[in-house]
Amino acid sequence: MFTPRDYQEAAFAAALEAKEKERALIVLASGLGKTFIAAMLVRWWLKHAPVNKRRVLFLMHLADPLTDFRDDYFAPVFGDDIDASMSVVNASSKEDIDADVLFTTFGMMRTGGLRSHFAPDEFGLVIVDEGHHVMAPGYREVVEHFQCDLRIGMTATPNRFDGKDISTVFGEEVYSYPLEQALTEGKWLTDVDYHLVVDNIDIRKLRKLLADVRGGDRKISRKSIDSTIFLTEYTKGVVKTVKKWQKGDKQTIVFCRTIHHISQVHKYFPEAIPYHCKLAHGTRKARYDAFKRGGIQTLLVVDTFNEAIDVPDAELLVFLRATDSETVWRQQLGRGLRRTARKRRVVVLDFVANCERLLMVRKFGDKIHFVRGTDVVNVTTGWKIDFADELVDVFALLDELSQDTWECRFRELVAYKAEHGDCMVPDRWPENPYLAKWVSHQRGNRRVGTLNTEKIHRLEEVGFEWNPHLTAWERRFRELVAYKAEHGDCDVPSERPGLGTWVANQRSHYRKGILSAERIAKLEALGFEWNPHLTAWERRFRELVAYKAEHGDCMVPDRWPENPQLAQWVGTQRKSYRQRRLDTHKIRRLEEIGFEWNPMRKVLELWERRFSDLIAFKNQRGHCNVPAEWSKNPQLGKWVSNQRGNYKRGTLSAERIKKLEALGFKWGKPPGKK
Repeated sequence: MFTPRDYQEAAFAAALEAKEKERALIVLASGLGKTFIAAMLVRWWLKHAPVNKRRVLFLMHLADPLTDFRDDYFAPVFGDDIDASMSVVNASSKEDIDADVLFTTFGMMRTGGLRSHFAPDEFGLVIVDEGHHVMAPGYREVVEHFQCDLRIGMTATPNRFDGKDISTVFGEEVYSYPLEQALTEGKWLTDVDYHLVVDNIDIRKLRKLLADVRGGDRKISRKSIDSTIFLTEYTKGVVKTVKKWQKGDKQTIVFCRTIHHISQVHKYFPEAIPYHCKLAHGTRKARYDAFKRGGIQTLLVVDTFNEAIDVPDAELLVFLRATDSETVWRQQLGRGLRRTARKRRVVVLDFVANCERLLMVRKFGDKIHFVRGTDVVNVTTGWKIDFADELVDVFALLDELSQDTWECRFRELVAYKAEHGDCMVPDRWPENPYLAKWVSHQRGNRRVGTLNTEKIHRLEEVGFEWNPHLTAWERRFRELVAYKAEHGDCDVPSERPGLGTWVANQRSHYRKGILSAERIAKLEALGFEWNPHLTAWERRFRELVAYKAEHGDCMVPDRWPENPQLAQWVGTQRKSYRQRRLDTHKIRRLEEIGFEWNPMRKVLELWERRFSDLIAFKNQRGHCNVPAEWSKNPQLGKWVSNQRGNYKRGTLSAERIKKLEALGFKWGKPPGKK
């Protein structure tokens, strides 16, 4: 039986909460089970959507995985209590196009003529897997043809190489669990043992280049480094290295550059099996299935294995394609990240062929170290990188190409912050005047608009200050503004380093009468509470307790006119909980009063409770005609009236209609009513 993980539950709840906006984007690292979340959403939809909006469309760009998705993910999640038909429609399998859940590809919709069979309002729910492809020519047109009640995009890599924004199709990200965080937490993905293999480096030329650059005798580009020190790939030697790492039956995926390259590698690796788009669909399917069963140990692939392929037991990944695209690299890495009972790590052999790849891998490692430096709990290894001694010289060469190289200076700034606690490098700092000058240039470039958004984002991630003349007090105040924007209040925990201490000091200075009137005014305008025991969070919490005392639960309606601030605060608590930003003290206090993190679940329970009341009424009275204002249970009378109204409007699900009719429920007005 399928049991969802905590982050899958959170992503599921976030998508349902976005139903009013009709759009949702879920970002989840490869290997974390996006397809299970899709199946959970479809299961919910089939049970609760109105009859005329019950159909679901599952779209993706590849045909090969569709049948596996239906049989290995959706069927286990549906179980025995979902009465729905599912069919796969692709070039080689044209099943029932009128099924409740239709699995198909963009290609079938665009060039296969499938779209012409469906009206724009045919499907109530549309889910697009690997949603980053939606900006490809003709794909967006297919998605936007369907005017569905809810459109969901799912991807591990939302940032496209061409810079196009997929949120214009799917709306804002409602849930994100990126690869860096998942690897750092070490709970759900297998560990990565990453090896940068450089058997193809000309050591003599590398050392001469390094000496020339350090001596100031020569300026050189990364491209010329590639052509000078990276030798032509020695295929026979590569295969020998791979076989040494395979050690028996270790399942292996070798990512090649082209189909022609596959044939070259295959000459020296005849037991490996080619897999690429030029093969017939049936041949690809047979080889994929055999690999999953363990009948094939090694596959030689190009792009068709980058995504939407589930091979949990792959323990060795070999990169012979030195792509400059970080998206493609992440997708290929994702083929080995699934953790299984027999696999605790995946080994990656990256036969580096250019400088861009080296910098990409190092940058990814830097991001993981940055995550580890935050308040992530239970940090484990997750990511281990190993490289040959020759690469130390290559990295040194890259860092010394120019004394003001952006990446080199940025790494020095990160090191400065680790030592000093901030990024405020003094002007003409004698220990590194180049860094001080570079820091000043970043501020100037941003002011005139010549610093790109990626660099601005990376600098801000490490706490870079754009205005060095702000006082320490102003910097902390800005941190407090950001904290309130994220958490909804100024109740910073005292154990939070830096900001927590500063907040406590402001209250102390206020009590002693030594805080200036200007600063008091700024803090109070932000909603700062001088009494930490009665903060904005505390006030809202008390209002919620009062709401429960009156209504019997904590289900404050959205946009509740009697207290819209409380309704908004309740939504913020759920969002912070899903994003793992709500501290354990607040979680415990909310749960103690029966707070529901998933409001949809509570709504379902409430319906079932009223249905049980109706069964009891029928057993006692012999019919289901509960008076609208029945004094013994006024909620039941109102609920019965609502069911008839929902039925008339076509918004009552087929499952509920069936349950009510089985009880003898009549949809017309009860006798005695006009």
